[in-house]
Amino acid sequence: MAFISTELEILIPNMNEINGIKRFLIPYIRLLAVTMMSMTKLTTFLLLIIISTAYGQNESSCVPLISFETSIENSDLSKIANIFNDVQLIGIGECTHGTSEFTTMRYRIFKYLVENRGFNTIFIEADYSACLRLNRYINGADDDVDKAILELMYFAWTTEELKEFVEWIRDFNQNTGNKIQIVGCDMQSFSDDKIEIDRILKTKNHTDSLPEFFHTLKYPYQDTSEIRQALNNWNSFYVNYLKGVEPKNSLLINATLNQFLQHKLNPSNQYNYRDSCMALNILNYLNLNPHSKGIWMAHNSHISKTQYDYPTSYSFKTSGQFLSEKLNEKYLSVAQTTNSGNFNAWKYIKKKPIFSVCEIKKAKGNSLEKYLSQYKAKLLFYDYSKIHDVHKMKYTEIGHTYGKTNSNYKVKRYKKLKKEKFDYVIYFETTKQTTILNTANTM
Repeated sequence: MAFISTELEILIPNMNEINGIKRFLIPYIRLLAVTMMSMTKLTTFLLLIIISTAYGQNESSCVPLISFETSIENSDLSKIANIFNDVQLIGIGECTHGTSEFTTMRYRIFKYLVENRGFNTIFIEADYSACLRLNRYINGADDDVDKAILELMYFAWTTEELKEFVEWIRDFNQNTGNKIQIVGCDMQSFSDDKIEIDRILKTKNHTDSLPEFFHTLKYPYQDTSEIRQALNNWNSFYVNYLKGVEPKNSLLINATLNQFLQHKLNPSNQYNYRDSCMALNILNYLNLNPHSKGIWMAHNSHISKTQYDYPTSYSFKTSGQFLSEKLNEKYLSVAQTTNSGNFNAWKYIKKKPIFSVCEIKKAKGNSLEKYLSQYKAKLLFYDYSKIHDVHKMKYTEIGHTYGKTNSNYKVKRYKKLKKEKFDYVIYFETTKQTTILNTANTM
């Protein structure tokens, strides 16, 4: 028993011995813990250096933006300034037509480009003639700004957000030689052409009457013989009375009015035709004004650089694709999208159109917005080419209408993405709807 007892005493020290060992080891344990903490901090520090170095080598790939507000300093925009070098036209899109922050973000970027890159033109997804009154306002005309904006006739633009942008432009133009111009590039109406042609004739003391079709041609424009006659009458009137009067304006009015009438003669492939016309009108303006450098405010589906696959019919070339082919590296495409929030759009309820505040919830699945949300940024500027397998993703793309249309087709949130569709993406964590001008027609 004594032998066993001795062995047990050797194998299991008594409490006094245990306490002695603890007192001996504690300083070393503390030293080890401090060392491990220091190693963790050192590892973290080294990791930050590696990330910072990689970011510095390609600093415009993923840049958190401070804000969309225009009153803040531009240290964040200066980090992406290099992408604007040698660019003549930047399409800055929107995933919905009724999101407040998208217009204000364009305002902020354009203000920076004006002050640092000599930009001087804003192209809008609105008819050329519809924008002329607003352009006169920003260049000093004594007019009512609300009424000038309402000439644009579309809820995407008849907003308080655009009004704030316009008022800054007017103030800027009063003190500069490089005056900013607002230019419409669309061709979906001819009522605005009638207003402008009337104005031109009165200004120049012409007593000639407008062609009769301005009063008789009515929606849905199905009488092709009437449209052909209208084309002939217009072309004759233009040559005899308008050509050479306000040369640049009359030239572009003639182009967009011809486009409108030709479109009504050939209504098939309407989206392809419309997008080609918008691109052509921008290019014509740039040719007439070679010192122009501008942004183009339109839906993401128009500014994109790849063919658009329309879900209910056919594929067509986008305006951005036409522009990219003509301008090459001088055209830049920047999409804007949001993870969640509210926006304005039309809804059909019992087949009646209702202008509504709509909601999209946080993105799920294999979507662009879900992918960008991993960066935990409220506002992010991201290089589209750096997104792995982007062609397998979908993204938010909502136009004039959300939900069911009058033909009972359901407009869904997501559309498929393609490689090289955009150059960059501006991502918002959350957004709100635009504020419509009080007297606006929300068509």
